[in-house]
Amino acid sequence: LGKKNSLCSDTFFLAEIKHPPQTAVESLQVVGLKQITRKRQTMNFTEATLFWGFLVVYGVVMYVLSPKSKNANSFYKGADDQGNPVSQWSLTASIFISWIFAKSVTNAANLGAAYGVTGGLAYASYWLSIPVAGYIIYLIRTQTGARSLQDFLTSRFGRLASLAFAAAILIRLYNEVWSNTAVVGGYFGLPGEWEYYSAAMLFTVFTLAYSLKGGLRSSIFTDVIQAFVFVFFVGAVLFLIVPANDTSALLTDGEFKLNAGFDLLLVVHWPSPWRLICHGWRNVPKTACRAFAWARSS
Repeated sequence: LGKKNSLCSDTFFLAEIKHPPQTAVESLQVVGLKQITRKRQTMNFTEATLFWGFLVVYGVVMYVLSPKSKNANSFYKGADDQGNPVSQWSLTASIFISWIFAKSVTNAANLGAAYGVTGGLAYASYWLSIPVAGYIIYLIRTQTGARSLQDFLTSRFGRLASLAFAAAILIRLYNEVWSNTAVVGGYFGLPGEWEYYSAAMLFTVFTLAYSLKGGLRSSIFTDVIQAFVFVFFVGAVLFLIVPANDTSALLTDGEFKLNAGFDLLLVVHWPSPWRLICHGWRNVPKTACRAFAWARSS
């Protein structure tokens, strides 16, 4: 009847039929439904060495290269030792990679596999919310002089509104942490297996380590490195896939129908990247707004 894929297993749904139909209009009499999950072959020694080695090297390199913040302005605002704000292109790279990495890449791939080019375009249009959020922050800063979104909410709606927004952001950040670590763990094993949890925990420890070392400054710095890594591997994957496949078939796979993924376009246009809200205050309003716009075009 069907097949459901995951990173490490295939699930098949088989129907037990009482007897085959004798005519074209006679319906099937299904007397049972079986679900068979076949675990994919585990990594061999070479594959495991490459995967785990890459994860460890990545974590160590990120920690060693990330700068250490020496004052609160650097830790919380991302400024350098001389007090200079984050540059526009570093801010752009940080917004770009923070939004699309891990979970978003997986979602885009899954939608593309399920709905073809329609699913890919639907998720790509979701990123239009990035410049929308940037423009809203620009208006808040230029028209109210607010030093942060919490400052704006407190001045307009009171402290309770600011606390409610902080609680909403906390829930959102919690979701981001577990969902992105789950993506990483999924490349090493199935949920419930030690490989899955070990990879997720190791990835979390490395990220926490360099975040504690430099705060927002080290976060933006490592984002820039990750942006270059992402662009390199995307280019490598496209170099291997596009020549080996019919480009026209890839671009025409999928239908622009509401029941074929096109309905996703109707629900994605809302300013959702509020986890990047702090980036809107990391430079002068125009520079920050341009960084959001360039991040979307990237």
